[in-house]
Amino acid sequence: MPTWLTGLFVTVWIARSAIDRPRKSQMSPVAAPAIASSRESDVSSTPVTYAVVKIPWKVVGLAGVAGVAATGVVVARRRRPQHEYDPDELREKLHRRLAEVPRDAGEEP
Repeated sequence: MPTWLTGLFVTVWIARSAIDRPRKSQMSPVAAPAIASSRESDVSSTPVTYAVVKIPWKVVGLAGVAGVAATGVVVARRRRPQHEYDPDELREKLHRRLAEVPRDAGEEP
């Protein structure tokens, strides 16, 4: 799987899970101040909201098809070229190779 596609899935997962509340909030029984420092902050404390990410499934599907096609092209290019022999030509070639094999190598006494 291409790394860019994995990154896309992770990004979508993070974006979709941002709108969900945590399963365990781990709230402390001790009341904590709302701001970290003791002085007042000028920044208003508006909650951050995330937009719902719509997944363009057609684009993801087309990217997958393109990846499979590219892999097929790479595999096809790496294949060794094959030569088609006539049956007579193939038979002659095999007889020649058989004649080159020493007779003593395969026989038992």
